[in-house]
Amino acid sequence: MLVLLSGLSVLAVGCLGDGNVTRLAGGELRVGPAVPIRAYEAFLKGAIAEERRENAVAARAVDGEAIFALTVAYGELPVVWDALADYSSAHGDARTEVRALAVRAAQDAPGRTRALARAHALAAQGELHAARALAGAAVDARATVGPDPAPSAPAR
Repeated sequence: MLVLLSGLSVLAVGCLGDGNVTRLAGGELRVGPAVPIRAYEAFLKGAIAEERRENAVAARAVDGEAIFALTVAYGELPVVWDALADYSSAHGDARTEVRALAVRAAQDAPGRTRALARAHALAAQGELHAARALAGAAVDARATVGPDPAPSAPAR
């Protein structure tokens, strides 16, 4: 845990301010958007609280905007957007969930399918503004990621 915290604090210092920065991620130097120091701070507070099994403290430490900023910095992988959407949904942060799923929809057909399904669920829950925004992003993404995958034929 201490190594993780030390590494993140070094990365956080390198990511102050606006614009692009170079950071070490996955053993490679990558150029990407700067991440606000509060995003790293929230992440570290949450990680420390989780390590101590202080779940209530951990839940309060991290906010969706901070997680979104970190996801943007490492956003080339679909799994980070899926994780952000799942976290946001679990914490009742529909705004951040929709933002994450909109990006995910533009990455590939399975992401688009997930976004359409969630848009339908949001509409059923009465979250019409969020549902419209997400459905619009998924429809717009069809031109770049293609149609939804065809369902597999039932086994005989």
